[in-house]
Amino acid sequence: MPRHALSLLIRRSTVFLFVELSVVADRASPFAPLPLPVGGLVPFLRDDGLDAAPAQVGAVAAGKMSRDELREIEDSACPGAGACGGQFTANTMSMAMEFLGISPAGANDVPAIDPHKDEVAERAGRYVKKTIMELGGSDPFVVLEDADVKLTIDRAVFGKMTNMGQSCVAAKRFILLQSVSDEFVDGFRERLAALKMGDPLDESTGVAPLSSVEAATRLEDQVNRSVAGGARVILGGKRPSPDSAFFEPTILTNVKKGTPAYDEELFGPVAAVMAVPDEETAIAVANDTKYGLGGSVYTRDLERGRRVADQIDAGMVFVNHPAWIYEDMPFGGIKKSGYGRETGPLGIQEFVNKKLLRAPLSA
Repeated sequence: MPRHALSLLIRRSTVFLFVELSVVADRASPFAPLPLPVGGLVPFLRDDGLDAAPAQVGAVAAGKMSRDELREIEDSACPGAGACGGQFTANTMSMAMEFLGISPAGANDVPAIDPHKDEVAERAGRYVKKTIMELGGSDPFVVLEDADVKLTIDRAVFGKMTNMGQSCVAAKRFILLQSVSDEFVDGFRERLAALKMGDPLDESTGVAPLSSVEAATRLEDQVNRSVAGGARVILGGKRPSPDSAFFEPTILTNVKKGTPAYDEELFGPVAAVMAVPDEETAIAVANDTKYGLGGSVYTRDLERGRRVADQIDAGMVFVNHPAWIYEDMPFGGIKKSGYGRETGPLGIQEFVNKKLLRAPLSA
């Protein structure tokens, strides 16, 4: 099983080894095609071992079970995300729930990627069950004028292309001070253009498929609508063919508010670039989103980096490194990115019921 999928599985499963926690993932999450509640761990635990689980490189299923076979297992265990949410929230054996997925641009402005995600929180509240909602993000990657450009480009490639950008904390909106914008964009474009599509199991491959043809189609539509709204494609922007799950590494410039590249989560290898005149504007653009999962700031002045990071509205902001997941640090967001924290002591404490026992020292 490839590293990214295995990391996600371990990160989510370790908590419910210690506490009574149900996990529901939506069908567009990085687990795709593994949008399963706890019962969906069955494919990982079959007698023929981990190799039977769908391997995921660039989130592409490459294991022994076909997608149809896996869907059959999912649907027989729990037909539909809404039904899963209903079963687990109403189940008296389930003490708490964690929902993993990506949020659409808003409640009514685009078709929901998973229309049942809000039902999970609603049902959990009805049955007085605590939840963690991890709903994706549109993380800002803020480059100040004093950044080490070469280092920043290295980090940008990592932050954008890990798992083909199919990560809730992937760098998505690249907010650059104008004085460094041209140098950064030229170097970033050169690095992405050098990546080659190919077999995801070949270590020389730089561009793997997305999780499904549907995911690539959705991303292509977002890019096309952004271009219609004034964005300019300076690299990539399309699929090799209409039935392909591959999507070219893409850079969009001249991104405008009111377009998908500005307002929505682009779950794939598409970078939305915005040049701004000063630090104050960079912070304002970084915060001009309904999301608030992660973010990062790049500067040689670490004190300045901390100050700017502190003004970005997000659950996690890194200085000189893309937002990332560490098992010993809390992971989670604010605003439409959800609530609660995973991993680390804070993640465990989310689902621990604290009980006070008071007794006299003597009879």
